[in-house]
Amino acid sequence: MPYVLGEFNISEGGKDIVAKRQVRTMLPIHAAAYGCFQNLDGITWFAYQHGDKDVSAIDWSAKAEGREASLGSLVKDGQMLDHFALCGYIFRRGLVSPARRFERLEPVLPVGASNYGDLMRAGVRLPFDGAASVCGYGKVFRKADVRDRVGVSAPPAPPSTAGIFVSDTDELVRDTIRHQLLVSAPCVEAFSGKTHQRPYREFPHLLIENLDRAAGSVEFATVVVVSLDGLPLGKSRRIALSRTGLDEDGGESCGFPAVGLRGIQNGGWSFVVRRPRLAMEAVRGHLDVDSIPLSCKNGQLMLPRGIWAQATLEAGNAQ
Repeated sequence: MPYVLGEFNISEGGKDIVAKRQVRTMLPIHAAAYGCFQNLDGITWFAYQHGDKDVSAIDWSAKAEGREASLGSLVKDGQMLDHFALCGYIFRRGLVSPARRFERLEPVLPVGASNYGDLMRAGVRLPFDGAASVCGYGKVFRKADVRDRVGVSAPPAPPSTAGIFVSDTDELVRDTIRHQLLVSAPCVEAFSGKTHQRPYREFPHLLIENLDRAAGSVEFATVVVVSLDGLPLGKSRRIALSRTGLDEDGGESCGFPAVGLRGIQNGGWSFVVRRPRLAMEAVRGHLDVDSIPLSCKNGQLMLPRGIWAQATLEAGNAQ
């Protein structure tokens, strides 16, 4: 039976989503990474758009893409859409490993619930807060008179470091102390969170400047790096990146985080801006090219600054 997560978003209610607008760009990579980890078959977002008010009736593209939090019209939230293509790619390709251990939660039918929220929580009390960040969980409904012949193994112990939940695959870290999410798998690396402290651990390839938050820099950053040719990032010749940087109010007054890569192939790389359209047009208008030639030396490559939010790198263009 398919295991699908439905009506997914950062919050339910207009006031809540405005209050959480600064942290919302964590959700696409969180959904993709833990969706793989929990072995989900699908995730249904709430909602790309209601009706055709903000989209073209021909191809469902945004009539005018904005950069503001929106509960019922995701098509208007360019900051979220900056990450959607890459995060969707991660999820569909299963680039984050599923949990090594899965626990079964067994609500007994019939389930008594007076509302939607109670129905989702009925019989699904986890052994400790954050347990689903450590190993896999799934529901198996059974009638009260049906006994489980397989048995349920003992629940995992709480993490040794309070507030820091490391997956049993060692690829995911949910750090509730620093308010950061770290993803580190062979073909994917990602950071999302507050920039006031260095992360729990360093990435093999992803570099982000000012993660100890210099004055006037980004308050909340999300950066995703994905190999597009199936090779580990250190050997990949086709890489995609997305990045957003938000200030205290969820805006972009501080610009974008400065990012780079290390431990990748030396030589020439072609850098192509994919989002937003304004950045694509700026490259064509000022440089009269679609791609920017870059050179990686000693395995390290710092990417152009500017206002790009999504880009691709392809090896092979000599400098």
